[in-house]
This record gives sequence, C-alpha cells and structure tokens, in this order.
Amino acid sequence: MRTSFIFLMAFFAAQAQAQSEIPPLTQKVIVNGSQTDVEESRDFVAGKFIIGKQRIAQSGVQNVGEILRREPAISIGRDGRIGLLGLAGYTQVLVDGVPPHGPDVFGIDLVHVERIEIIKSTTAVTGPVGIAGTINIVRRKTERKAFTQLRVGGSSTGDRGGADLAWSTNRTLSIIPLSYNLSFAASHKAAPSQSHYFQTRDVAASNPAQEFDGELSAPSQLQLLTVGSEFTLALNANHKLRFSPDGGRFNQPQESLEQRRWSDGSQLFAQERNRNSMSSYSTPLSWDWQIDPHSNLVVKLNMNHYRMEADSFRSEIWPQGGLQLRRHSQARVVTNHFLNVDFNTEFDGGHEITAGAKLVRNSIARTYADLANGAPDLSLAVLGTESAIHFDSKQLFGQYEYRLNTTLALRTP
Repeated sequence: MRTSFIFLMAFFAAQAQAQSEIPPLTQKVIVNGSQTDVEESRDFVAGKFIIGKQRIAQSGVQNVGEILRREPAISIGRDGRIGLLGLAGYTQVLVDGVPPHGPDVFGIDLVHVERIEIIKSTTAVTGPVGIAGTINIVRRKTERKAFTQLRVGGSSTGDRGGADLAWSTNRTLSIIPLSYNLSFAASHKAAPSQSHYFQTRDVAASNPAQEFDGELSAPSQLQLLTVGSEFTLALNANHKLRFSPDGGRFNQPQESLEQRRWSDGSQLFAQERNRNSMSSYSTPLSWDWQIDPHSNLVVKLNMNHYRMEADSFRSEIWPQGGLQLRRHSQARVVTNHFLNVDFNTEFDGGHEITAGAKLVRNSIARTYADLANGAPDLSLAVLGTESAIHFDSKQLFGQYEYRLNTTLALRTP
C-alpha cells in the first residue's frame, strides 16, 4: 500500500513539472449578450427603459398588459388603464413605432413581442402626441439560430374554465441568407358577471324612495387568435430586407338575463345577445441599411387593415306594453398606410443625431343599423347610417442628443 502511494505521488509530480514547461496559451473569450450595462445606463439617462427578451421570458406572464403592470415606471389609473405619470389618456402607445391596428394592444401575447420600450418624455422621433411619454411594443424579430417554444396554460373563473396556447419557432436557411420567425397564440376565457342594483328617487323633506330593484346576469366569453411572422433576407453585410405580415381574429359573445321589479309590483324581463368581433391584418416591409459602424438608415412601408363588428339583439317584456324587440348593429373598417424614414448617426464624445420623415394616410368607414320591432328606428337615424373619414398627415423630425456622462444628458428636438 505504501509503495502504491509513493508511486502516485511521483506520477503527479512529473505531470506538474511537464505542465510547467508548456508555454501558456492565449485564451479567446467570446461574450454573447443583449444590451450591455453601459447601453442600459445610457438609455436610462435618455429617459428610455427597455423590457428585453430575457425579462419577458422570465416574467411568467402571458400578455403585454400583465408585464407592464409589474414595472415601477407604469401607473395604473382608477379605471385600470395603463399609462405613464398617471396620465393614461396622454400616453402614446405604438407597435413597431406606428399606431396599433387593434383595439386591445395590451392584450398582445408575449410570444409575439421582442421587447417593450418605455420612453418617459416627448421626443422628436415619437412625436408630440405622447405628452406623458410613449410605450412602444416591438414585435419579435428573426435570430441567427434555431429554436422552438411552446406554452400551454389553463385558468378557471368561478365555474367557468379557460385555456391558452402559444407557439413560436425561429429558423435559418443554409441555402440562402434567409431567417424567419413564426408565432401563433390562441386563448379562450370565460367571464361570469352577476349584479344586483336599485334606483331611488329623492323626495323633499323625506328619505329617498326606492323606485325599483333588479338583477342582471351577463356572462361573456373571450376568444382570441393571433398569427405573426417575420422574414429577414440579408442581401449583404450592410443591407437587410424584412417582411413581417401578421393577422388576428377576436370574438366576444355575451348573453344576459335581466329582471326588474317596481314598488307597485310590476316587473320587466329582458334578454340580450351581444357579439363583438374584430379581424385584422398588417403587411410591414422594411429596408435596413447599415451605412457605416455608426450610422444606419431604415425605410418602412406598412399597410394595416381591420374590421370591427358589433351586433346586439334585446327583447323586453313589459307589463303594459307587451313584447319590445330592439336590434343595433354597426361595422367599422379602418385602413392605414405608413411610410417611415429614419436616419441615425453617432459621433465620438456622446453625440447622436436622429432625423427622418413620417407619412400617414388613414381611411375610416362606419355603417349603422337600428331596428325597433323589426322596423328602422328613425329617431336614431337622424344623422344618417353611414360615415367616412379620410385624412393625411406629414411629419419631418430631427433630434440632437448629447450624453455628458452616465448621469447627465441633453436632448433637443
């Protein structure tokens, strides 16, 4: 046993001597990451905060609204609206730098989101609309790697269940320099609603007298389907073309039952069926030119279109008037065209210049229909049953920014 021990000690001593005679090798360390601490501090000084891919992946939540509610920079109003500085109505919300083409932008599934930019001031790039600031939701971009993600979840509200599914994949072709990302999200949720109400009337020199009370049951469902994609073609090291079509479908059916009782014993029974739906699609195309390591030019063309429909049918049984039938429907069609040109260049010493142009053309068409017992309700058709709006806007902007250090910055529009 002692002989074996001495042999092992001699072997390790010889190995150590041999390694000491080998000249040290130069190690090459490659660090891959997203935004560096220096870049984050620079954005923070400039009044810009970014929720990146890593934070989105680690959040464990489903949509944009849920992750924004966790951020200290975000304020929530009494009505639940999301905004900045407590001013939801003065907070501009953009998707890829342009106004969104859907009614619930905060309901976008995070499977479609690359990052979220929170800009806590008015800038020349975002325009004068966001007095309290701007929230820009940047959709997922292609990457030079292959991956697939899948998320399945369930929920329960009262005795009603719900489910959601999200899937995303990213691929790169070896034959041509093309990368693409595809994403899909679907959800189905139910929202029960039960309420009791009453109405009173003030009488002089006496306590308020109750006129009637009632119950309302109005459960609803939320059905959402969204599809997103991006195809990136690298023409060469400095030029890239991106095509990012997306689409979606939203449905919200609701059925309600209502009973109202008056103090004299008369009653009202009502049944109502509502259905709100929206379908949309968008076809963004962009050209990215990296002029030099410090300057780039981006030209974006985008057309989005969506159609919203609302239809409600209500039947009422009155003690004196018998059966009353009312129906209201409306449709809204919106088509937007955008042309954005953005130029950015940086100089040594913390100087940065951003300039560009924005051209927008909007078209909105609405149709209405109101029926009372099967006949047109003329009292609601005084202003007509159709309307159309067309308008164009042009904007030129320039912005100079000077970062003095990690705590001070100067920006001029």
